[in-house]
Amino acid sequence: MKETGGHESRRRSRWGGVLVCVLTAGRALAGPWTAPFLCDADLDLYLNDDRARVVCGGEPVTFYARGIRGVRVDGADASAVNAGAHLMQAQLPAGTHEVEIVRDPSARVLGSPGGPAVSGPARPARIAAPNEYETLEPQLQPGAEVVIRNGAYRDWQMTVKAGGLPGRPVVIRPQTPGGVLLMGRTSLRIKADHVVLRELRFCGSAERAVEINGSHNRITQCQFEQCGNVMSSFGHVVSIGWNSDSNRVDHCYFVNSRSMSLGQAAGGYPKPDSGRRVGVDNRFDHNIFRDIYRLWRNGQEAIQIGQGQAPRLQPRALIAYNVFDNASGDSEIISLKSSNNAVRHNLFVNCDGSMTLRNGNENLLAGNVLAGNINGFTVRGERHRIVNNLIVNMAGSGVRLSTGKTGDERLGAVKDCLIAHNTFVGCRVGIGTDAPSDREDAAYPENNLVLNNVLTGGKGTLLRIGAASHARVGPNLVWATGEAVAGYEGAELVLKDPLLTGEGTVIAPGPGSPAIDAAAPVAGVDADLWGTPRPQGQAADMGAVEAAPAARRGSVWLPDFPRPRNLAVTNWMHQPLVAYDSGTPLAAWTAGGDATGRDGVVRIGEGTLALRSPLPPDFVFEWEYRPETFDSRAEITFCAGVAGDGYRLAFGGSLQDKQEGKIPTGIIKLGKGPGLVLEAPHAVDYRMNYRHAWSGNTRKIPFDHPIPELWTTFRLLKLGRFIRMEMTNVSIMPDGQARGGTSTVKSAKQKFGITPVLIWEDTGEIDGPPRAGPFLKLEQSGTGYWRNLRLWRAEGAEDGG
Repeated sequence: MKETGGHESRRRSRWGGVLVCVLTAGRALAGPWTAPFLCDADLDLYLNDDRARVVCGGEPVTFYARGIRGVRVDGADASAVNAGAHLMQAQLPAGTHEVEIVRDPSARVLGSPGGPAVSGPARPARIAAPNEYETLEPQLQPGAEVVIRNGAYRDWQMTVKAGGLPGRPVVIRPQTPGGVLLMGRTSLRIKADHVVLRELRFCGSAERAVEINGSHNRITQCQFEQCGNVMSSFGHVVSIGWNSDSNRVDHCYFVNSRSMSLGQAAGGYPKPDSGRRVGVDNRFDHNIFRDIYRLWRNGQEAIQIGQGQAPRLQPRALIAYNVFDNASGDSEIISLKSSNNAVRHNLFVNCDGSMTLRNGNENLLAGNVLAGNINGFTVRGERHRIVNNLIVNMAGSGVRLSTGKTGDERLGAVKDCLIAHNTFVGCRVGIGTDAPSDREDAAYPENNLVLNNVLTGGKGTLLRIGAASHARVGPNLVWATGEAVAGYEGAELVLKDPLLTGEGTVIAPGPGSPAIDAAAPVAGVDADLWGTPRPQGQAADMGAVEAAPAARRGSVWLPDFPRPRNLAVTNWMHQPLVAYDSGTPLAAWTAGGDATGRDGVVRIGEGTLALRSPLPPDFVFEWEYRPETFDSRAEITFCAGVAGDGYRLAFGGSLQDKQEGKIPTGIIKLGKGPGLVLEAPHAVDYRMNYRHAWSGNTRKIPFDHPIPELWTTFRLLKLGRFIRMEMTNVSIMPDGQARGGTSTVKSAKQKFGITPVLIWEDTGEIDGPPRAGPFLKLEQSGTGYWRNLRLWRAEGAEDGG
């Protein structure tokens, strides 16, 4: 991919000794990154959801974006060739152009994204619905296009066996970009070479929405919303299998994933006669991973290369130019369990985890920007190169060199690694090792070369390598302010203010910085984070960025810096409408069937509660719930008319398992009218919480009923067309206790975290227009207990992110 310069317009500001670049979070249902636009031309780089560099051959380009009302090309308004609902076609000259989408501010409450098809130039394409593909496939030749008729499709199982040739792939696309929505048990399997899948949207699709078993295939500009297996966090939404080489997944969008978003199989070492080998040279680039919330104790990594313990496998995967924005499903944002991979020029922002070298050797981490995460890089293995990274405001370590285990190749010492030309700002630990261990088999880091880094901050220890054996420390620029200490005290350190300037992705040595021309030579580090050649002066500069005139900036572009967003439902609890009176808990409700209120608790058997007052158009409804048995099942109908045809939330109930007896289903279902919209994991009754212990050694449930002290808190937001539900997130342990975060709890008084488990915008594509009735009803099958039922009017908030 050819990249050009253009850094002259970056904002620059003077900082003191310590930088703080994470902005204050504000109220916003959607920040500057909501959902990126799609188009039927190739993309070079998403700058944000509404700006990108687009590559075209001079033909009209069709753009899909909610509420699109204009397109600007290289700063000038483009004339519309054609337009439809959320669609616009514009004429672009041949070449690479910076395109900006202009949206109607009220887009989130207008229209449906299907709309009339926008006509384009004639193409040798075949129009088909999903159920027609199998009949059509035998006719396909290399270079053919299969155009899927616009619409919403559920449970589409398709296997693509017709491939193309180099330069003549088989292309599968919708009539218009974004015009096909795939839901439910949809799974597309590619068992061919040279196939391109583009511009499709997946909503709530099960594990392995797309599976590639072939080579030279491409998945581009596809969007995956709330996809993954709701019963397991370990599968892949998009998966590349064995024997699959040179595939590319690019410019895709993963939001609120329930399983691992993207992965490549490389589990263990294949037997010689298995016919399996690890695929090589696969590429995962320019994707966006956003708002992925942890639902269990493990799984949900954004990217995983190597499943199992396979450090000797060498996939040579490239992970580049991706944005990880609140991708917090696991402590490992990316998990590399293999060797000889490259992670370059990615943004990791506001993530509850770290980019992790789980095991493997000779991986490259270069030119990445990390800000506001728990940790930066967690390192195991040998001969890694960690260079030219900008690491800002880590709550833990910028680079953590983990203690290994003697005799275990998966957990060996961090050895012979290069950590050079990185910039650390405001991290509690800049570069650090684990605390000394009392284990006899502990394998400490050894012979790692640490030099030419810039470390500054006002708290913690900037360079903590006391447990490292034979660490080789060269010149590093270290400036501790406030409560911070330098840590390492070798004569190699330069203890001066680096005089950094800039914010976001652009932090560099300012005029007069002691980092300029002060670096020791390092073989192979011949450019900086931005691709600027080193050196620009008499010697290279310390840190990630070479101080150079704007005209000599390098070729690397990065996306805009995502701003933090505070999306909690509590932001919209503005006007209380229905309070909860523990003395008369049924005061605001009309009871039907077996429903009684006593001692602050409503007990519902086979019965109902109906809210007496009408629902406002926008509201927050909060309640606490406890089922009496695993069979207990609850349903909430809201925004319903007199016919009861609103939205439905159902949760609870059990499954029968031959080994385990009855276990909770762990599934929440969102319905609309007669149809099913989404399935979501129940954060307390998540099936894996009951199936086995964390160690996986037992499958016997030691208790046969829910924990009586554990109440689950739910918050439901309806705002315009948006529906969002949050709930208590706590894992049930095999001993019947509940674990929230790191604390084991036995009482309902313990405060648990609240996790969004369901987020959906009703665009009208599924089962007609959004529901807007005034009724809310609770219905119970079996026995359940309810309390603290409260209602607020929800008021929209401007984007303050």
